Amino acid sequence: MQYLRHQCFNWILAIVVVLSMPAILSAQSGTADLTGKVLDQQGGALPGVLVVARNQDSGTFRQSVSASNGTFQFPGLMPGVYHVEAELAGFNKYQRTDLRLEIGKTVAVDITLTIGGLSEQIAVTAEAPL
Repeated sequence: MQYLRHQCFNWILAIVVVLSMPAILSAQSGTADLTGKVLDQQGGALPGVLVVARNQDSGTFRQSVSASNGTFQFPGLMPGVYHVEAELAGFNKYQRTDLRLEIGKTVAVDITLTIGGLSEQIAVTAEAPL
């Protein structure tokens, strides 16, 4: 009887520990998330936009490309102050600095890209005559 009671206690303890693990792990994750949507001036979603999140203190960065609905995400970033850039051909580059990410929080940033002028680069090379 004593053995059965001991086994029952062990099982109950194991179940309590397993059920509390997600709460313990999420509380100690120590990261932040950055999400958002890239839109054009009319509010339409822009897919294929390169978005870069750079930690202003350490210089480390991550890249993402917006999905077909314009959304992007950076899960598991280290907390700190970030610089966010977004770039797509035919549009002006978007930049935002001093974006603070805190432990356990998700920051949503909606980015609007404005149409930019097209630019051409011409390379001229010449050789000296012999």
